[in-house]
Amino acid sequence: MWIWLIFALALLTILAVKPKAIFVLLAVALVAGSGYYIWRQQQQKELANVSLAVSYDTAACPTDRPMLVTITNHSEKTLERTLFTLNATVPGYSSIVTPYSYKQNRSDKILQQGQKYSQCFPEPIMKTRDFSDFRPEDLEWSAIVDSVYFRKSP
Repeated sequence: MWIWLIFALALLTILAVKPKAIFVLLAVALVAGSGYYIWRQQQQKELANVSLAVSYDTAACPTDRPMLVTITNHSEKTLERTLFTLNATVPGYSSIVTPYSYKQNRSDKILQQGQKYSQCFPEPIMKTRDFSDFRPEDLEWSAIVDSVYFRKSP
Protein backbone atom coordinates (compact mmCIF):
# COMPACT_ATOMS: atom_id res chain seq x y z
CA MET A 1 0.00 0.00 0.00
CA TRP A 2 2.79 2.44 0.88
CA ILE A 3 4.50 1.81 -2.45
CA TRP A 4 1.40 2.90 -4.35
CA LEU A 5 1.11 6.03 -2.21
CA ILE A 6 4.77 6.92 -2.79
CA PHE A 7 4.36 6.19 -6.51
CA ALA A 8 1.28 8.45 -6.70
CA LEU A 9 3.08 11.27 -4.86
CA ALA A 10 6.07 10.94 -7.21
CA LEU A 11 3.77 11.16 -10.24
CA LEU A 12 2.03 14.23 -8.84
CA THR A 13 5.41 15.87 -8.17
CA ILE A 14 6.59 15.13 -11.70
CA LEU A 15 3.29 16.43 -13.08
CA ALA A 16 3.70 19.71 -11.13
CA VAL A 17 7.36 20.22 -12.09
CA LYS A 18 7.44 18.83 -15.65
CA PRO A 19 3.91 18.28 -17.01
CA LYS A 20 5.12 16.87 -20.34
CA ALA A 21 7.23 14.19 -18.60
CA ILE A 22 4.07 12.43 -17.42
CA PHE A 23 3.31 11.43 -21.02
CA VAL A 24 6.76 9.86 -21.37
CA LEU A 25 6.21 7.92 -18.13
CA LEU A 26 2.79 6.76 -19.30
CA ALA A 27 4.25 5.62 -22.62
CA VAL A 28 7.01 3.68 -20.84
CA ALA A 29 4.43 2.07 -18.53
CA LEU A 30 2.27 1.13 -21.53
CA VAL A 31 5.20 -0.48 -23.36
CA ALA A 32 6.35 -2.33 -20.23
CA GLY A 33 2.83 -3.55 -19.47
CA SER A 34 2.34 -4.74 -23.05
CA GLY A 35 5.66 -6.57 -23.00
CA TYR A 36 4.76 -8.32 -19.75
CA TYR A 37 1.35 -9.33 -21.14
CA ILE A 38 2.90 -10.81 -24.30
CA TRP A 39 5.54 -12.67 -22.25
CA ARG A 40 2.88 -14.06 -19.89
CA GLN A 41 0.72 -15.27 -22.83
CA GLN A 42 3.77 -17.04 -24.29
CA GLN A 43 4.43 -18.72 -20.92
CA GLN A 44 0.83 -19.97 -20.74
CA LYS A 45 1.07 -21.32 -24.28
CA GLU A 46 4.25 -23.23 -23.44
CA LEU A 47 2.70 -24.71 -20.28
CA ALA A 48 -0.29 -25.89 -22.31
CA ASN A 49 2.05 -27.80 -24.66
CA VAL A 50 3.05 -30.23 -21.90
CA SER A 51 0.51 -32.61 -20.38
CA LEU A 52 0.82 -34.73 -17.26
CA ALA A 53 -1.06 -37.86 -16.26
CA VAL A 54 -0.65 -39.08 -12.70
CA SER A 55 -1.80 -42.16 -10.81
CA TYR A 56 -1.06 -43.98 -7.59
CA ASP A 57 0.40 -47.20 -8.96
CA THR A 58 2.23 -49.61 -6.64
CA ALA A 59 2.29 -52.26 -9.39
CA ALA A 60 4.40 -50.12 -11.74
CA CYS A 61 6.35 -48.18 -9.09
CA PRO A 62 8.30 -49.05 -5.94
CA THR A 63 6.53 -48.50 -2.61
CA ASP A 64 8.76 -45.54 -1.67
CA ARG A 65 7.84 -43.81 -4.99
CA PRO A 66 4.26 -44.90 -5.80
CA MET A 67 3.24 -41.91 -7.95
CA LEU A 68 3.43 -42.77 -11.66
CA VAL A 69 3.69 -39.56 -13.68
CA THR A 70 3.58 -39.56 -17.48
CA ILE A 71 4.81 -36.42 -19.23
CA THR A 72 3.87 -35.77 -22.87
CA ASN A 73 5.48 -33.09 -25.04
CA HIS A 74 2.91 -31.67 -27.48
CA SER A 75 5.19 -28.81 -28.53
CA GLU A 76 7.20 -28.62 -31.74
CA LYS A 77 10.23 -27.81 -29.57
CA THR A 78 12.41 -30.20 -27.58
CA LEU A 79 11.40 -30.29 -23.92
CA GLU A 80 14.37 -30.25 -21.53
CA ARG A 81 12.83 -29.91 -18.07
CA THR A 82 9.41 -29.95 -16.43
CA LEU A 83 8.59 -28.68 -12.94
CA PHE A 84 5.25 -29.75 -11.51
CA THR A 85 3.23 -30.21 -8.33
CA LEU A 86 1.21 -33.31 -7.42
CA ASN A 87 -2.27 -32.75 -5.98
CA ALA A 88 -4.89 -35.04 -4.52
CA THR A 89 -8.57 -34.57 -3.73
CA VAL A 90 -10.99 -36.78 -1.86
CA PRO A 91 -13.59 -38.26 -4.26
CA GLY A 92 -16.67 -36.04 -4.20
CA TYR A 93 -14.79 -33.04 -2.75
CA SER A 94 -12.88 -30.17 -4.34
CA SER A 95 -10.42 -29.39 -1.54
CA ILE A 96 -6.83 -30.29 -2.30
CA VAL A 97 -5.40 -32.48 0.48
CA THR A 98 -1.77 -32.07 -0.58
CA PRO A 99 -0.39 -28.65 0.34
CA TYR A 100 0.88 -26.79 -2.74
CA SER A 101 3.89 -25.39 -0.94
CA TYR A 102 5.14 -28.85 0.07
CA LYS A 103 7.31 -29.85 -2.84
CA GLN A 104 7.77 -29.17 -6.48
CA ASN A 105 8.78 -32.21 -8.52
CA ARG A 106 11.01 -32.10 -11.54
CA SER A 107 11.88 -34.22 -14.51
CA ASP A 108 14.86 -33.38 -16.68
CA LYS A 109 14.11 -36.08 -19.25
CA ILE A 110 14.63 -34.63 -22.72
CA LEU A 111 11.53 -35.23 -24.87
CA GLN A 112 11.18 -34.61 -28.58
CA GLN A 113 7.87 -33.56 -30.13
CA GLY A 114 5.14 -36.09 -29.32
CA GLN A 115 7.28 -38.19 -26.97
CA LYS A 116 6.03 -39.53 -23.63
CA TYR A 117 8.00 -40.44 -20.55
CA SER A 118 6.88 -42.08 -17.31
CA GLN A 119 8.66 -41.81 -13.99
CA CYS A 120 7.87 -42.76 -10.39
CA PHE A 121 7.85 -40.07 -7.70
CA PRO A 122 7.38 -40.10 -3.91
CA GLU A 123 3.89 -39.56 -2.57
CA PRO A 124 3.26 -35.98 -1.36
CA ILE A 125 2.61 -35.37 2.33
CA MET A 126 -1.12 -35.18 3.09
CA LYS A 127 -2.90 -32.59 5.18
CA THR A 128 -4.00 -34.36 8.33
CA ARG A 129 -7.35 -32.59 8.78
CA ASP A 130 -10.30 -34.97 8.29
CA PHE A 131 -8.57 -37.13 5.69
CA SER A 132 -7.03 -39.85 7.83
CA ASP A 133 -9.71 -42.35 6.73
CA PHE A 134 -8.62 -42.22 3.09
CA ARG A 135 -5.86 -44.31 1.60
CA PRO A 136 -3.68 -42.69 -1.09
CA GLU A 137 -4.93 -45.14 -3.71
CA ASP A 138 -8.52 -43.96 -3.06
CA LEU A 139 -7.76 -40.30 -3.77
CA GLU A 140 -8.14 -38.53 -7.11
CA TRP A 141 -4.67 -37.47 -8.27
CA SER A 142 -3.69 -34.67 -10.63
CA ALA A 143 -0.62 -32.64 -11.47
CA ILE A 144 -0.10 -28.97 -12.25
CA VAL A 145 2.66 -27.96 -14.63
CA ASP A 146 4.46 -25.11 -12.87
CA SER A 147 7.09 -24.37 -15.51
CA VAL A 148 8.71 -25.90 -18.56
CA TYR A 149 12.03 -25.34 -20.28
CA PHE A 150 12.46 -25.92 -23.99
CA ARG A 151 15.73 -26.25 -25.91
CA LYS A 152 16.80 -23.01 -27.52
CA SER A 153 16.98 -23.09 -31.30
CA PRO A 154 20.49 -22.51 -32.70
